[in-house]
Amino acid sequence: MGELKPILLADFSGGENTVASPHLLKPNQSQQVVNMLLDEHGSLRVRDGTLIQGVSAPRPDRPIVKIYDLNLVGGTTKPLAIQLGTSGNNTLWIHNTNPWTSIGDFSSIYRTPDVLTFTNLAILANGPTEVLKSSDGTAATGLVALTGAPNAAHIAVHLGFLWAGNTAAATTATTGPSSISMSDLSNPNSWPGANQTFVSKDDGQSIQALSQYTIAESGISPTATIIIWKDFSGYEATGVLGAASFSLQKIKSDMGCVAPRTVQFVSGFGIIRLTHRGFALYDGVNDTLISEEERPRIFGRDQYTGLDWPNISRSMATQCANPPLYICACPISGGNGSLQRVFVFDLVRRSWTVCTYDVDLATLQLTLNPGQLPAVLFGDYSEGYVRRSFAGDLTDDSTAITWSILTRAVSGGGGFDRLYWRRLLVKFFGVTVTTPITVTFFYGPTSPVGSKTLTVIIPTINNLTSFLGWGLDPWGTSAWGSATMTAITDTDLEFPIGSVANNVTILLTGSGSGKIRGMELHVRQKALTRSTVVNA
Repeated sequence: MGELKPILLADFSGGENTVASPHLLKPNQSQQVVNMLLDEHGSLRVRDGTLIQGVSAPRPDRPIVKIYDLNLVGGTTKPLAIQLGTSGNNTLWIHNTNPWTSIGDFSSIYRTPDVLTFTNLAILANGPTEVLKSSDGTAATGLVALTGAPNAAHIAVHLGFLWAGNTAAATTATTGPSSISMSDLSNPNSWPGANQTFVSKDDGQSIQALSQYTIAESGISPTATIIIWKDFSGYEATGVLGAASFSLQKIKSDMGCVAPRTVQFVSGFGIIRLTHRGFALYDGVNDTLISEEERPRIFGRDQYTGLDWPNISRSMATQCANPPLYICACPISGGNGSLQRVFVFDLVRRSWTVCTYDVDLATLQLTLNPGQLPAVLFGDYSEGYVRRSFAGDLTDDSTAITWSILTRAVSGGGGFDRLYWRRLLVKFFGVTVTTPITVTFFYGPTSPVGSKTLTVIIPTINNLTSFLGWGLDPWGTSAWGSATMTAITDTDLEFPIGSVANNVTILLTGSGSGKIRGMELHVRQKALTRSTVVNA
């Protein structure tokens, strides 16, 4: 009999590819990677957990549709949150008090409000039916309507001016879904009539977002260009409104933006957002689709449920600093309207994975506070909490994280050679003690069996997570107990297979924290056989 030979799966840096045949995936790609992130040089680790921040909102049944930290001159930070109106209008809260402190109610219900900092105030856009408002982050001042300001669904600070887009549901002489307006320099309470224009007026589309080449939501723009996204198109506006040098030019793309709050400027890449074709990246010249590997999860196909396109505008995106990620949460078809599928794009490896959470989400936001690392916060859809994520937490508020990976179809050198599959070794690092790990082998073709499932529990040493050792002194010179060793930080688990098949696909599932460093299959070549099909 021939000797056993290894087939190694140690590089998962290609993320998941749900659109290609399992037999045609790249060596570093998998069919599915759920609740895991790409780590180190190709290994996988369980995603970060969540941790509740403070107490629940006074109305926990109302979705938290916006989280924003208002950083004031002098170093004070006001943690703001907007809850969606259900029986009433949207409400602005300070969410780090017990109970939450109400700043005031808006005059309408709007699912995707926009907030930014300008002239030491939070500027709030609550949709095209409500005038822009401001807040200094205190309940005593409340919500203050900006003098002379338009209604607006989207806002941006550009070249020291406050810009507003999509200023009315119906077109008038100076407002409409395709209208943009601009304040005076550093003055949100002055809006000259000359500082207004239309972007392809009455083309059947609405302005969906205003974006710039900066990650922050305040400050001076690094370029003189602001990007105006409509449903199926994008425009570059150069200069300021009312100036002779102002120009407006359509970009070379038929992709716009279908979800305003998915727009993110990613340093070194460009502007990423969700379009009618999937996620796209605009680098200032070219507009490129980057989500082909996730197309079945976006539009639905085979075993995959697509997104909820009638409610796609609710989708929210943000970024994570460590590791560098673009994160976008979307509603799924047949769901309750909450954001139940989270797409994660690794900006270094340019690969996708997907995350799910037991709690329904309504928003997510990267908070940038002086003297602190950037933090990602989630807002609940129906439980009223603000939660921290991507901060190293090992559980979802004390609940173990369930994860899975479905590999590509692994075969011998010929692709469909008959092999005897002896066993699978999986190297884990830092996995939660006593975590059950389940593996299912799917064979191709379906002979002798279609699949086989095994479960192994990470071993422990007397149920302890650490134990005494001999130390690092020369052999025989250090006493027992002179060092404390960590138990089960790097573990090889063996899963016996014992079957003959042309190829094998591996589904590995578990719960808890930890990392997969790699997998190794031990196989033996079998003799070639005749085809079972007889030619006529």
